[in-house]
This record gives sequence, structure tokens and C-alpha cells, in this order.
Amino acid sequence: RLGSGDCEAQARTRGTCGRAQPPPPRSAAMATRSGAADASCAAAAAKGAPEPAKTGECFVMYVAFFFVGIGCGWFPCDAILNLCLNEPSLGGIWMARALLIGGITGVVEGVLYLIYVVILAKPFSFRVMQRVATVLIGMCVVELFVLAGFWQVGAPHHPVMVIATILGYFVANTTYLLLFPMIATYYGGWLVAPVRTGTDMSTVITAFLGEAQNPSGAHNVVPSWTLLVCYAAAAMAGMASWLVIMRRGTGLRAEVAEALAGGKSPAPARARVDTTESLELGAAQAASGGAVVEHSDDSSTPALWARARVVEAVRQRLSLMWCPRQLLVPVLVGPFVDFVQWGLIASFGDIGAAMTD
Repeated sequence: RLGSGDCEAQARTRGTCGRAQPPPPRSAAMATRSGAADASCAAAAAKGAPEPAKTGECFVMYVAFFFVGIGCGWFPCDAILNLCLNEPSLGGIWMARALLIGGITGVVEGVLYLIYVVILAKPFSFRVMQRVATVLIGMCVVELFVLAGFWQVGAPHHPVMVIATILGYFVANTTYLLLFPMIATYYGGWLVAPVRTGTDMSTVITAFLGEAQNPSGAHNVVPSWTLLVCYAAAAMAGMASWLVIMRRGTGLRAEVAEALAGGKSPAPARARVDTTESLELGAAQAASGGAVVEHSDDSSTPALWARARVVEAVRQRLSLMWCPRQLLVPVLVGPFVDFVQWGLIASFGDIGAAMTD
């Protein structure tokens, strides 16, 4: 509070007492700086605010890639397992047979892929991988329709079931070997999540519909061909979604979209192989016991060069399997977890459920 003396002093200075005075006039420079600050604050607020259009775009993109995962996922395999559980003419023996066929198919395809990686060491082009994804979804749709009409042909050997099981596991395994790397390399990395969710959603759908088809375990309320047609319809939605994605370039990385717009083929980032200069340096280091040298007249240097060339050749062959060192533990743990889940738990669990249900 102001005392009376202070009030009188202010009255003499400002010409009044007890009244609010207007602020002093601002210069043009001060006004300009203030306007710029207000504009920057408004821009920062707008930048921090969510963009509804972008959020809606991401949601549509997520749904589109989710249906792609449904189209080339586990629908054929899960449909066949559902048939084995709910159709009395198949039974538990066909459950074990289907799992055995799937295991053999996976091992053979994995060995062939490893041979391709080691011998050819050349990645597929982007367009080839897109066509492979289209073929996989098409195979899934055709296979489900064929199963709906002809799964019981040739009983008790059921050749259609055998062929469908081989193709079903081929589709699922190739999805992991080619489709997921393509999405992670050429599309937004986060789009792997909706595709992976779609591949697993087929398992959820077949499980719930299979339970609804035969709730008592002894009588089918709905014929199996009806469920197979429904699965095929879901896979067709995945095909339509994938065709739209390819046509519009949905989800492509900026550099990939620019390369395609310029008529070029986008190339994935790969681990670079050492040149001849690095080979000579490595041989010289080996000859000197690890010390860095520029020249070496040792007679064993040619042998060291040959060994270095062999090592580099192996590295070049395995360059497609390169991963950052920080990801080495997940890469090693992943196959072990899959082996435990699908090689042990799933096999014993499904067969045990068929024996006790």
C-alpha cells in the first residue's frame, strides 16, 4: 500500500494519485517484436496441437494394412485345423498329420531361403516383392474357396487337404520371409504392427467361429463350407486393400515414393562389403599381429590375403542376414521362442485338446 506521502509524491510526478495510468507508448520496433512473438507462439501452439486429418489418415492406413495381414496370414492353416477338430471324418489323427506337414514345409522352405541368401546374396526388387505379396493373398483366397467345396474329396486320404496344408503353411512362412521385410524396408516401419495384428487376427476369428460351429464338441451347428466361405471373403477384403495400397502408394517412405515417381527402382539399405583396399589392410594387420602397417614384405602375406578374401566372400554372401549388434539378442531369442511356442506348446496343446475333448 502507498502512504499519504508516497501518494503526494506520485501526484507531483505523474499528475494524479490513485488512478491507473495508461502505459507509455511503444515504439514501432517494440510493436514489431511483440507481433512476431505472438505469431511464433501461435505457430508453436498450432504445431503442438493434434492434426485431425493426419490422425484419420493414419487410422485408415492402419486398417488397410491390417486387412493385408488377414489376407496373407494363417487363415488356410487355421481353417484346416478347425476342420480337423470339428469334422468327425478327420479327427485327431489329421490334426497331427496337418502339424507334421506344416513342420516339414517350414523346414524345407527355411533351408531353401537360407540357400538363396548364401548363394545368390541378392535381394528381391521392390516390384517383385509386391507381386509376391499379391500372389500370396490370391493363393489364400483360392485355397479357401477350394477347401469350401472339395475338402472331403478322396477320403480317407483327403489329397485336397494335404495340398491345402502345404500351400497354407507356404503362404504363412513366405509372409514372414518376404512380406514383413518389405513392409519394414519400403513402407513406414510402424506398419509392420497392423500387418502382424492381421495375421494373428485370423487365428482369433477361426477360433471363435470354430467354437460357435461346434459348441458341444459332438455336433456342428453350421456346416464347415459356410465358415470357409466367410474366411475367403475376409481374405478377399485383404486383396482389395492391397491392390488399393499398391495403386495409391499408401504408406511408402518418402525416398521410396520419390524414386518411384522418377521411374527408378528403390534400393534397400544393405551392409557394404569391404573393398580391395580394406582387404589389403586386413591382411597386413594379420601379418603384423594386429598392428596397423602400410606395407608388408612377408612371404605369408598372399596366404593372408586369400584368407581375408574368403572371409569377405562369406560376409558378402551373408549380407542379407546382417542386423545391428544391438538387435542380436532379440534376433536369436525370436527363433527359440517360436520353436517353443509352435514346435512344442502348440503341437502338444492341440493334440491333447483333441484327445480330451
